[in-house]
This record gives sequence, C-alpha cells and structure tokens, in this order.
Amino acid sequence: MVTVFVPAFNEEKYLEKVIRNIILAKRKLNNLSIEIIIVDDGSTDRTPEIVNKLKKRHPFIRSIRHLFNKGFGAGWRETITQAKYPHLIIIPGDNDAPLELIITLIRHRNIADAVFGYYINKEGRSRLRNIFSYIYQLVYMITFDIYLQQLNCVAVYKTKRLRELDLKSTRFTISAEINIKLLRLGYSFSEVAGYMQTDLDNFTPLKLKNMWEVFKTYLLLVYEILIIRRKVYNKRPIRVRLKE
Repeated sequence: MVTVFVPAFNEEKYLEKVIRNIILAKRKLNNLSIEIIIVDDGSTDRTPEIVNKLKKRHPFIRSIRHLFNKGFGAGWRETITQAKYPHLIIIPGDNDAPLELIITLIRHRNIADAVFGYYINKEGRSRLRNIFSYIYQLVYMITFDIYLQQLNCVAVYKTKRLRELDLKSTRFTISAEINIKLLRLGYSFSEVAGYMQTDLDNFTPLKLKNMWEVFKTYLLLVYEILIIRRKVYNKRPIRVRLKE
C-alpha cells in the first residue's frame, strides 16, 4: 500500500499523463492499493479543473489546494501528515519520472527505509545544468559524508521515517533536507537507475532566487546537522544491495 505525492504548479499540460502513468504502474504491480494526493500549489492555469476531473474519475485521488504558491516544501509536509499508507513516493507533476522507474521503485519499496532513483541519461540536460548538479552533489558529499548518485530525484520512503523528521525547508530544497537527515540518522537505503523523459519542454532555467535557496538550505543543514544536533545526526546509513 503506497501513498503517491504529486506536486503540481501550473501543470495543465502534463498532470493527466502523470496520473495515467501512476495508474498504469498500479495495474502492473498486481493492482496495488494506492492513494494519490495531488498538491496544487496555487496554480493559475487549468490545473485545478483537471484535478477535480481526475478526482471524480478515480476515488483514490485526493487533493490539497493552495490559494497561493506556498512552495514545494509546504506540500511535502502536508502530504507526510495526511498520508494513510506505510510507504510514500513522490512523482512530480511535470511528467519527468518515467513509468519504468516508478514501477521499479514501488516494487522494491520494502527492501530499505528509502529507495532513491537516479537518472543515467544526464546528457538530456544542458551542460550548465549538469555542471551545477555535479558541484551540488560534490559539496553535499564532502560536507555530510553521504554518497548518493542523485540527491534530488524520485524516491519511495517509509512514511513513519518521514514523520520523525523536523523539516524546515519551504521550497524545492526540502528533498535534500529529507534525504540528508534520513541518511545521517543511520537508516537503510538503496538506489535504482532509470532514464528521465527527454521529449518534454518543461525545462526550468537556473535562477538567482533558486541558487540562493540552495545556498541558504545548505547553511541551515550544516548548522543543524554538524553543530547544534551533531549527536543526533552522527550515524552512517546502511546501503542495501538491490536484488533483481
């Protein structure tokens, strides 16, 4: 049984495709029991209309509607609180995650406290985006002694583990906060490879505002994990080898 968190901000073009993929994954996994929580983060396009249509069609879909944009982190925290199933997976509303990776993650949900996906075909992104990502990964690896192929990607978690975390990020950097805190608490993890969709036009360019958010969250994590709560976050995570 899995709760699926679908964050959506102005995703009228892709949202129905994302839900279709999730439902197809559900069928391929022996009609697994799922609930889908769509968090509409203040969309100004047709996203709210599409969400209502999907809810009428599928009783296992619920939604949270923000009247204004609160940030990705706000949706994460609300979903963690409201999730009713023991596992929680995030599937972005921009249709970035392919069906095959969704199925693989959910199929292996029981082998560890967190199962992280990562993308092999990074050449599908711009050179600048890849350079920024590599630097980002390297800084976090050196600072927190954490070795993940991709810090921010689709992942499936044990819901009870997420509820143990004191999360502070309000924007997209909450993914890094969740992953670093879980691993520094010594929980088990595994990683699975996948191929991101490359035929999309939903590329978001790097912005000064986003870079500031990344830098700010990094400093806050350094202060919390390595200074004021270092006795709590002083464990090594346990890597679990994936069994096919």
